[in-house]
Amino acid sequence: MGALSIGLPRSVLAMALLVLQCFALPLHGTITFTIGASKAENSADTAVVCAEQVMALYSGTARASQVTEARAQELRSYIRPLVPYTELRSSFLSSNLVPSKKRFDSRRSLQQRSPQDRLLEPNSKWVSGDVSPPVSHSIIKKLIQWPPSKVLELTKRIVEFGGAPEVLFSALDPTKYEVPDVEGANAQKCQLTKFEYGQRFTDSELNSYMSFLFHVIVTLAPSVGFNVTLSRFDLFHGHIFTSYDTNRLGILFHAREYPAYNNSTFPLNLGYCQKGSPMPYDSSMDLRNILWLAPLAACSAKGMCSDDWLASGTLLILDAREGGIVHRELVPDYLDDVRTISEDEFGNIVADVNYLNIANTPFTSRIFIC
Repeated sequence: MGALSIGLPRSVLAMALLVLQCFALPLHGTITFTIGASKAENSADTAVVCAEQVMALYSGTARASQVTEARAQELRSYIRPLVPYTELRSSFLSSNLVPSKKRFDSRRSLQQRSPQDRLLEPNSKWVSGDVSPPVSHSIIKKLIQWPPSKVLELTKRIVEFGGAPEVLFSALDPTKYEVPDVEGANAQKCQLTKFEYGQRFTDSELNSYMSFLFHVIVTLAPSVGFNVTLSRFDLFHGHIFTSYDTNRLGILFHAREYPAYNNSTFPLNLGYCQKGSPMPYDSSMDLRNILWLAPLAACSAKGMCSDDWLASGTLLILDAREGGIVHRELVPDYLDDVRTISEDEFGNIVADVNYLNIANTPFTSRIFIC
């Protein structure tokens, strides 16, 4: 095969590289990818500008100040925080409120229970169905704002290396796990994931945290009037990205993935995976886009990072109700009925993380990354 030149935008190129990563496809000859201009570099792209402004509000005072007060107020009126972020000031950076590697190590030596232990406890309760007594919301808040050390290390490395997807890929175990049948999907010829196989992180703490995020959404979403289930028709996947402007790690989760077909309320055919859906189409679709942002490391433009952090992690629901700024600027016309916001408005696509709710299976074995 001779040289083949393919002009691709960044998001499509990332997808192509991901296919090669997941399947280790052999290449014969030379393929040249011509990378299109970054969407973030196109100031006329309203959706990307809006997405960057949303993230800026939760990225520390310096970045938040770049958004006008009126604009910030309008954006915040359509953002429903499930876990608010911690705004860091210079006086905080030297305190024990902000974790660093040294502080994590010292705190571990003083505590009987490690961050991993605190993470395993709520996951185990959720998976086993033991919701009484409920998992402490204070634990949830702390683990979202300041995840365990392995998660922080990964997020910092990603920023250091300019948001390169390869940083996350290098943390994956090379083992390929076949995607199992979930809730009768195979009988409907439904393939839920991009590929038939997925991977997991080598470090179990990272898999635990991915599982944790899905359960946190289900636990906290009712506080803003949004009831979510871990189901192949509702919440089972998120899209991992690194932001265009700061290289920050994030995940855009999509709930309400397959509403039931209805001649009156939802006469849209979404394919095989929609068949058998018990989920009615209603106004809750406005809340289906859920954004997790990892803590933002303090790094220079050259990728040199200190032990400090510019912002904590946060978990937000983007309210896409008709007429609002999120609906107007982030939801494209062709996805208006399903209120879908695309992850490539927020950054470069890295991979999908899927949580398949398989009964009698350890929570870390329910994660499939592809």
